[in-house]
Amino acid sequence: MRVPFLLLLAVAPLSAYGAPSALARAIEDTNRADDQWILAMLRQGSLHDALVILGALGRRADPYAGDLMEAIAGSSSGPNRYIDELLLRKLVGSVCLRPAPPAEGSANDDGSARPDERRIEANEAALRELELELQRFRDPELKGLLLALSPDVEPGGAAKTLVEEGEYLLARLRETAGREAPSPEEAGFLSACARVPDEVLREQIVSMIALSRDAWFVRTARAVLTSTDSGANRLPASP
Repeated sequence: MRVPFLLLLAVAPLSAYGAPSALARAIEDTNRADDQWILAMLRQGSLHDALVILGALGRRADPYAGDLMEAIAGSSSGPNRYIDELLLRKLVGSVCLRPAPPAEGSANDDGSARPDERRIEANEAALRELELELQRFRDPELKGLLLALSPDVEPGGAAKTLVEEGEYLLARLRETAGREAPSPEEAGFLSACARVPDEVLREQIVSMIALSRDAWFVRTARAVLTSTDSGANRLPASP
């Protein structure tokens, strides 16, 4: 019989788990009904404990973690906002991404990842809320990840959010005369654009190509302009 997680928490504080693997296994055995207690563990433990917990959430059978996403996002406005955004990025990535299979002819994992559509669908409402608050976040990797996982591809939904993000990125490119190295934010923008057919976005990408002096960004942006649906679901490799 499954031990209720509330009882597990009450009788076994984080320090009692010893090795991180024991803590991870305990989290993997939870479901969404335990999430309020998992949130309490995140708040009482160390950063290392929190990262172990969030990583394990992506391996539990229950795909839903929307309440945890919203709770962590709701606290990312104070002095610890960068830590909160790191935790939110870890949670979203752990739950919504899966390692991509090795390229044909290669036995090595290249470190890239693909969206897990089943888990994205289970957390669609929370991801949509995070997307709508995109400009509030400061972590470029978090912003890029949320853009790449955008569940809303209808005009006026993701397209509107992406256009706003495109304007922000274009302004940054103009300020730096295109010399700034691309960040995961740009990678996420391009990945999301590949999934959202929109003429305004295409015009923004063309303008970015003209402004950027980074070969990786220009090459990836050109590929997005000519991409097919079959290649749109893979996240761009890091520059």
